[in-house]
Amino acid sequence: MMKKRNFTYLYRKIKPTMTNFHLLKYCLTAFMLSISLLPGYTQKTFRTTVHDTNIKSFKLSGSTLLSDPIINVSDEEDYVFLSFDELSSNSTRFSYRVTHCDADWKQSALTQIEYLNGFQDIPIDNYEPSGPTTIDYWHYSLALPNEETGFKVSGNYSVEIFREDEPSKPVITACFSIVEPMVDIGMEVTSRTLIDNNREHQQVGFVINHPRLSIAFPQNELKLYLFQNNRIDNAVINPQPHMINNGRIEYNFNQELIFKAGNEFRRFEFLSINTPGGMNVEGRSFHDPYTHITLYPDRIRTNTGYQYDEDQNGRFFINTTNGREPDTEANYEIVHFFLPANDPFLDGSVYLYSEIFQYNLNEQSKMLYDFKLKSYVKSILLKQGLYNYQYLFVPHGTSIAETHRIEGDKHQTENEYRLMVYYRPMGQKYDRLIGVKTIQSNR
Repeated sequence: MMKKRNFTYLYRKIKPTMTNFHLLKYCLTAFMLSISLLPGYTQKTFRTTVHDTNIKSFKLSGSTLLSDPIINVSDEEDYVFLSFDELSSNSTRFSYRVTHCDADWKQSALTQIEYLNGFQDIPIDNYEPSGPTTIDYWHYSLALPNEETGFKVSGNYSVEIFREDEPSKPVITACFSIVEPMVDIGMEVTSRTLIDNNREHQQVGFVINHPRLSIAFPQNELKLYLFQNNRIDNAVINPQPHMINNGRIEYNFNQELIFKAGNEFRRFEFLSINTPGGMNVEGRSFHDPYTHITLYPDRIRTNTGYQYDEDQNGRFFINTTNGREPDTEANYEIVHFFLPANDPFLDGSVYLYSEIFQYNLNEQSKMLYDFKLKSYVKSILLKQGLYNYQYLFVPHGTSIAETHRIEGDKHQTENEYRLMVYYRPMGQKYDRLIGVKTIQSNR
């Protein structure tokens, strides 16, 4: 077990020495990149995902728990932080590799030496065992940049974490970004939209001011991505500006920028092994070897009135009242979700949307319908803490989820919107991230 690092050095520049071994690895990387650029080669799209069922409680954030995993290149104390547990009695040697990506999260045309200070396949040496807990696990953490890994350019980055003896099988893919602020972004959200007023939608508008940067053809040189609550399925990509002035690009009164308002996230918490309940917890019981937490049955909120709640837009936070170090002293318990419905929805599937599943709508987050209980159900092994979640419905034949079917759409809902602005003038090899703006509606 290694001691925890002091991360005050996080943005120190590195001047590595090229050994024969690392030179060979660099050449192999360049060769693989050249193959990936051949016509007909299909590049994979990186996305934050946990690939291994023994990996739990994966968390990716900025330097604070509520911040996005985005580094400001002008802040030498800024970093992204990731942590996870492996359910095991013994420690594992994990390593990581870093890939620079374009705006669409495919590998960019840059070689490793162009975007990275340091080498690949660096061990994660910050880990410690759990205890005392009812289930054994090891807790791992990593901050980037660090002594071994620094970054040269802005844009998107993917970190793949793997066991040292299985380098071709990543257990985690973690995606973060580095921004070099070169534009000023003004942004607002209103419930007065081109579709309705103060009903089911929210309209986003923004202005990009670039007095210090020449953008001759914004439709070609800029790539814009607008996200609502970290959702990928309904992200707006490259909306058209309605006005272009000298040093100013406006995206207002644009029907592309209208989102379904959705509803506040649901919440629950379980913090102690000594008390029978917690927020939204109906009961708990022990069935060797796990304690089981049963949540109160949720209800479909489509036809209910809006009710404000101070949520965290899908995030979770590990905590326990049974110890001083939640990372290693919090217990794992099986949490049971219930969404009553007289009959299953035959035209689509229901998903549990949360940071629990890295905001992915996939087989891991899919709910199953129990005909005996007349409910959509899901059971998940979770670590003690506070959790946010929603139910999203995905109709057959599409990948875009609906909030209306289960959660309802209320114009008062507080949603988090994040705009990312990428810049690639003619002749440049990669997408520079030149601006990021995040706001909460109704705040």
